[in-house]
Amino acid sequence: MHGRETDQNRTGPDGGWGWLVVGAGFVVKFMGGGLLQSLSPLYIDMKRYFGSSSAETSWVLSIAFAMPFFTSILGAVAAKLFGHRLAVMIGGLLASSGFFISYFATSLVYLYGSIGFLVGTGLGISVTPALTMLAIYFPKKHSLVNGIAFFGSGMGIFVIPPLLQACIDRYGWRGSVLIMSAFCAHSVVSGALLRPLRKAGKAKHEDGDLSQAPPDTQDAIGEQDENKTSKRRFTCSHFMYIAFFTYLRFTILVISFFFVALGMFGGSVHMQARAKVEGVGTLQQTAWLVSIVGIGSIASRVGGAFLVQHRLISATNIYILSILAVGVAFLIPQLADTYGGFVVLSLVMGLGSGVYMSMSAVCTREYIGINNMLIGLATLYVPAGIGFLLGPPLAGWIYDVTGNYDYSFFTMGGFHLLGAFICILGRCITWHRNKKLTGGDKSTSQVDDQAIVDPMHDGFVMKDATSQTFISDFVDDNNTNTNWILDSPFISERHTDN
Repeated sequence: MHGRETDQNRTGPDGGWGWLVVGAGFVVKFMGGGLLQSLSPLYIDMKRYFGSSSAETSWVLSIAFAMPFFTSILGAVAAKLFGHRLAVMIGGLLASSGFFISYFATSLVYLYGSIGFLVGTGLGISVTPALTMLAIYFPKKHSLVNGIAFFGSGMGIFVIPPLLQACIDRYGWRGSVLIMSAFCAHSVVSGALLRPLRKAGKAKHEDGDLSQAPPDTQDAIGEQDENKTSKRRFTCSHFMYIAFFTYLRFTILVISFFFVALGMFGGSVHMQARAKVEGVGTLQQTAWLVSIVGIGSIASRVGGAFLVQHRLISATNIYILSILAVGVAFLIPQLADTYGGFVVLSLVMGLGSGVYMSMSAVCTREYIGINNMLIGLATLYVPAGIGFLLGPPLAGWIYDVTGNYDYSFFTMGGFHLLGAFICILGRCITWHRNKKLTGGDKSTSQVDDQAIVDPMHDGFVMKDATSQTFISDFVDDNNTNTNWILDSPFISERHTDN
């Protein structure tokens, strides 16, 4: 079977060439997360240049940031058709081209298409295959390497805003988009590092060359029964339906992440503009506020990954706590009175958003399994894209109507709290369901909380969410054995098929 068709069914080396894959993921997230969240200096200069309203100008950045979530399914499809490597390279080329042609823009509508649609689509195609390759190469250290890759988003948010503001001051926004085009071209080079895994001793490469995989990769990859993949085949639309309506915890995550997305980018885009309106600093000083968001994001992504990797806190719990922290900070108007207050607000936003953005991928893997992660991320990100699309224009519209950014940030904070409440409610429902099923047996309830059901495997298989080792197999080829279905959550009782 072709290498790219079976990557996700193999055990990765947890090291070796995988560390270059982590580096590639870092660069892709630097662009796909960090760059897109750091364009607020462009927002201010474009608003001045075109004489447009806050809501109209916000659409440029909101479309750009939302498109990766809408088009993440294209990244999944491209990875299946052409391989993860080529999918990332195509995405990087599209993003670089979008910034380049923006130099010739004559209206905001043009920028909606070039920066908004083309750049966003390109980066969206790149991110999902890159993140999936991390899960393939690092089945045991996924939380850690996922945090390192998402560290790229934080680093991008830290580095790009003051750099972009300096470029705008010197070259204007037109010259600055050419520099951003060169930045995005690095995603093409990073995509080339995503070497596909293949069976030990198999010489033929995904791209047709006869080069051998690194020795440690060959040693780590065990023989797989290729016939298994023919037993269950799900189209993207089929699995998105199954994932959303069968896995309770994943359903809750998707709904929660939608509201978090609605509140997050609205605050991020308008942070610098709000500081400018409040008169708390120069444009260069206010650009550093976005960098402070990046500093917090860097610390929290690595710190959150460490805590989850060492099982000091669950990915779900730290996800909820981070959302609550940002929501509460947005509801405190006194933080907008001074530059120091804005620093605190930016730091809290960075700490919180860094955790919940990276942990959303970890939660997805825990809830639905590594074999389903490619389409699972697409299922998670498409609704979130709607939130990222609507958040900034909504916050801008509220400011245009009220003339006060406090109300915009109150609304964005409320969306965060709603997302956290949905997750808390889901935890309560899951706990109550487990208690009812197990009759109060604490040990069984804990197993359920750490288990996932994987419909992409041969039959339904319950795996440990961290080690991905089999706990029990059920539903054999003849459908005759007794089985437990613990976390296909709406069918959760012990039964025998005869």
